[in-house]
Amino acid sequence: MTGRPNNRLELTKRAIPCRCGLRTSIFTRSRFAAQPGCWAHRGMSMGRSEATFWTWFSQNADRFRSVEVPEKEDLLDEIQAALHRFHPELFFEVGGAPEGPRELVITAEGKVPLFPVVEQLVSAAPVVPGWQIVAFKQPGGFKFVLDYSGFELNPASCWFLPLVAKSAPEVLGVRVACPAYSAEREQAVLAAVYVLLDSGLGEVASARDIRHVEVGPLPDEPASEGYIALRELPEYLVWRRNHGGA
Repeated sequence: MTGRPNNRLELTKRAIPCRCGLRTSIFTRSRFAAQPGCWAHRGMSMGRSEATFWTWFSQNADRFRSVEVPEKEDLLDEIQAALHRFHPELFFEVGGAPEGPRELVITAEGKVPLFPVVEQLVSAAPVVPGWQIVAFKQPGGFKFVLDYSGFELNPASCWFLPLVAKSAPEVLGVRVACPAYSAEREQAVLAAVYVLLDSGLGEVASARDIRHVEVGPLPDEPASEGYIALRELPEYLVWRRNHGGA
């Protein structure tokens, strides 16, 4: 079974419900969204302390409260460069309702070996007025539409097929079928589906419960071919855990 793709796609902006139920703009830098100006091309130093990152962020936090500005990509690049000076494989999202506190979400993009690094960094965060510091992408359900790299992915139109290997029945994979799929943009759709799953299930649950993801075309009658509506995935995972699954 394959892991998450390493392909790099453009910066995405997506509007999803925040945990308070309001719509919020999420700006993200992820390993699926790295650009030529990322750390690997800038010779950034690595391994600086948590205190160094948080001191820098606290001093600049007011500048990042609104990234709905023409220079938003430069602002996002600044955060990513500072974060990569701490660890080159951590990424982030900036979100939150406009009238409420902003959120800085630190993410390992589902890479389980890096989960302790995320927890280490977030546990060292100081109180930053007007900000909430969050470890990992949190579960938000699937009532949103993802605009990704020039196409739209609507979970309400997507279905999943459980995949279980006979040699490892405790390991779950899923094939996600959606109207946006085409052979020409398979890798882009796959990267978008990983974002969708992390957003819907939460980063920790997505990485823990689903060990393999692939994408494909949407059948004319998905239910007759064993597919389940994607909105039912959280309930399916609970059912599987209760019946001896991973």
